[in-house]
Amino acid sequence: MFMLDKTKENYRAFWANEGACFYVTALKRKFDLPQADSLEQKWLDGEFIVKNLNTVTENTYFGGDAFPSSFVNLGPGVMSTFLENPYKLAHDTVWFDVDPMIKFMDGSLPTLVYNKDNETYKQVYELTKYTLKNSAKDILVGMTDLGGGLDILASLRGSENLLYDLYDYPEQIHSLMREIDTAWELYFEDFASLLMEKQDGMATWMPIWNDRRWYALQCDFCAMISPESFCEFVLPCLTREAEFLDNAVYHLDGPGELCHLDYILDIEKINAIQWTSGAGNADVGSAEWFDLYKKIQSKNKGLVLLDVQPEYVINIFENLSHKGLYVKCECKTYEDAVSLEKQVNKILRR
Repeated sequence: MFMLDKTKENYRAFWANEGACFYVTALKRKFDLPQADSLEQKWLDGEFIVKNLNTVTENTYFGGDAFPSSFVNLGPGVMSTFLENPYKLAHDTVWFDVDPMIKFMDGSLPTLVYNKDNETYKQVYELTKYTLKNSAKDILVGMTDLGGGLDILASLRGSENLLYDLYDYPEQIHSLMREIDTAWELYFEDFASLLMEKQDGMATWMPIWNDRRWYALQCDFCAMISPESFCEFVLPCLTREAEFLDNAVYHLDGPGELCHLDYILDIEKINAIQWTSGAGNADVGSAEWFDLYKKIQSKNKGLVLLDVQPEYVINIFENLSHKGLYVKCECKTYEDAVSLEKQVNKILRR
């Protein structure tokens, strides 16, 4: 893909916790996309998916540090299906916990191993290759959403069952997590190698460019557990994943995870925190969260804010540190995007 050297410099500064990136987009014109004839076409038909991707890209203005990007999206935590867990396609998502494969914890457990012959893995890998080959040349293709270790196990076992298992079968959980970690690294390497071989850098479901191997780490399941359980079951997995990668962002998903934030901030190899405020709460751009953001930045971590409403952008850049700051915003019109881009650039030049 083509990217200006200045834009690459800005992203390198973001990863080094030295500078800011502003990702702003807007539609240049209205357009219609064809609707899929089936769920299989929507999620698995490379020709249909890439044709729509190219149409969206052609009709979108990418300003500031923005660039067109995509990733093969077969749902968050798709690695559970690589481990033979069944899944169900739906209109807006893919469900991985409709029939969890681990039925009992007090008997013989399945061995969770990396398997390149798994049908879903082959579909996602081939879709990634197809997207790399057939998408418009300026589109950066990102890593599929493998998921986080304990979230993957929640899909394999069922979230409610897993909550009990943490207390009833801790040794079995640790054993399964080690197997998931090993498979995760191998699957990550497959996709990262493919992406880095075919293009100049990579992204994930977060459109953040990097010329090194990175991933958006997460554990949405941790919103339901205590800090003690987090330290026992989640923290070691996150630390291993972060050490394995060149760079990492942690996806902090809502107020339920805040009780674990201090432990996450202590993981040296996590470069930045991406905050999602959750349904019913203030926009991520609201000053209501500034104390949280300043705490994150005070620990020399970057801050990633996605889908910020345009009216909050200037206040963010005027009141938060620009070191390691990434703000993504979509404007209603091209004119609004250009105007906001100029205002942010003026602040960054001060």
